[in-house]
Amino acid sequence: MTMAVSQFFIPALKGVAATFAGILLLANSSSAETQLSLFDLLKPGLLEAEGERTPLDPGYSAPYEKFSFHALVGTWWAKTVYDTAGTALWHGGEDGDRLVMRVGPFGKISTTHECNILQGNFGPAEEGAVALVSPYMSMTRMACWDDYPPSVSFERIARFEREGLELRFFDKDGLPIATYYNAHALKAALVDILQ
Repeated sequence: MTMAVSQFFIPALKGVAATFAGILLLANSSSAETQLSLFDLLKPGLLEAEGERTPLDPGYSAPYEKFSFHALVGTWWAKTVYDTAGTALWHGGEDGDRLVMRVGPFGKISTTHECNILQGNFGPAEEGAVALVSPYMSMTRMACWDDYPPSVSFERIARFEREGLELRFFDKDGLPIATYYNAHALKAALVDILQ
């Protein structure tokens, strides 16, 4: 019985995924040269004939054929978290705890507050300015009993600086909020050093 269900379910799931991929491709298509209908996208082998696309480096933003990624895309490891006066509260790597922020291609953010998950969206990042889109953040509501790193005050973020492996957030008065390292770029740099 389980085998029969999985034999039906997996092809059905692939079909649904192909349909959504086609819709996304049509929605992001800005080229007048290639006008494809959804029916054309469902033809077997059509997408494979298009050629292999260059894999994305999750640590850097860059224009990608049809759209640009958010300037903060990547996986970020917190180096320092500051209080509202700009004084360092916590430094990553000192006590074994870690604080990680993930920013998706379109600015979706996922991080933690104690043992809870925080999610929200950054607005456009233009000329070093960025802020959360309202509603600022949603959070799970679990009771947390252990000690955790302090939370980053995302609602205070007004601008950022990105230089090398570092991403620094500042409030409207120029006080630091948090400093992060790009986890993938840091890993690549360490692998290069250790070889």
